[in-house]
Amino acid sequence: MNNRTFIAALALAAAALALPAACESPAQFVVKSVSLKPSTANIGETVKVTAQVASVGTGGGRYRAALAVDGVELDTQYLDMDRGAVAEVNFTFSEDQAGEYEVSVGGRTTVLTVRPKLVAREIELKWDSGEPGDYISLVKPATGYLVAFDSPSDNFILKAVRVYGLVYGSAGYHVTGAELQVLDRNRKVIYSTSFSGDGFPLYTRLGENLKIGGALMEFPIPSVTVQGNFFIHIYTGPPTGQGFRMGATDSKAKSHSDVTVRDSNGLDAPALTWPYSLANWFGEKDRVNWMVRVVGDYMVPGQ
Repeated sequence: MNNRTFIAALALAAAALALPAACESPAQFVVKSVSLKPSTANIGETVKVTAQVASVGTGGGRYRAALAVDGVELDTQYLDMDRGAVAEVNFTFSEDQAGEYEVSVGGRTTVLTVRPKLVAREIELKWDSGEPGDYISLVKPATGYLVAFDSPSDNFILKAVRVYGLVYGSAGYHVTGAELQVLDRNRKVIYSTSFSGDGFPLYTRLGENLKIGGALMEFPIPSVTVQGNFFIHIYTGPPTGQGFRMGATDSKAKSHSDVTVRDSNGLDAPALTWPYSLANWFGEKDRVNWMVRVVGDYMVPGQ
């Protein structure tokens, strides 16, 4: 190599060293994740979108983060990031219609579910057929009436309990010491109030036709919320011959009714055996449904 050639080679090498910026990779960014809080929202509820952005190029720079919902860009923010840095960017938005929405930042997507607006609808739950077949008093060892219900929604709000019955006793007789209770699925008491017999008709003689005399009484409940299975329990105490008699229907269908026995510790449990004689139709437990009803609100999608 002559001197001219050697000098030219040195010049080319120096030029290459003097232009590193032209050979470096440009700034590059990756959205690593997109999350929503909440991921299921109500109509009009503010949703927070958090995106994690990483600078993965050989140099830093400015990243334009854009929030898009169903492909429509709603907002942008800029991040100045050094090489190798990781940063978060946050957006907020809301939707006024129920449905599912694709939420995207930098090509990374997730789905937001917007619930429909819910409104309260009143319903009466009952198992009885509406026509009493008899008015039945408790017999030993039973001390209470029990009815099982299924709530129509995850959060069913009780407003009242309706009971059909009558009171048998001497003139001026009053039911005392009785209780009306709401029990959860494990038969744990979640609400209790006194059960007065004063609103029911009082009979000193019942006669042969018991269908003439009962009444449906309503007992308000102060917005007790139940989920799934629950029970209404009416404790009237050990039978004495006088006292409350529950209306019952011969439903000829699966019974949801039982009787309870209260022990010395004040705990109530279903009787081990059905205490009524087979000489009567109500001696067959599966035919008996106590005339106890529940009124409450459950939430349904609004219009």
